[in-house]
Amino acid sequence: MRKAETGVGVKGKGYGEGFITTPIAAKYTIEQRIAFEAQIPKAMQIYKAAHDNKGPKTHEEFMNVIIKEHAVQLPVLPEGNVYWYDPKAEQLMVRTEKKDS
Repeated sequence: MRKAETGVGVKGKGYGEGFITTPIAAKYTIEQRIAFEAQIPKAMQIYKAAHDNKGPKTHEEFMNVIIKEHAVQLPVLPEGNVYWYDPKAEQLMVRTEKKDS
């Protein structure tokens, strides 16, 4: 598992460099920074203020209260990866799902 942060999404990668592709890649980077560095921390701050400075207790609660209620648009992850909230660390993570053989 790794921390969900700017760069985990599939969009904005591998476009190369150029006067058309660089702004497109930058757009996706900015969208991810807004979600991971502004929206989620602010939503957590609001949540914790109302809950004795404690974060959501489960992944489901985090996804409903922090992501859904605050309309956070999480970037699409590469195939085989999923978002997972770690309640002990109070951190959104990305984990790789095991594929059935």
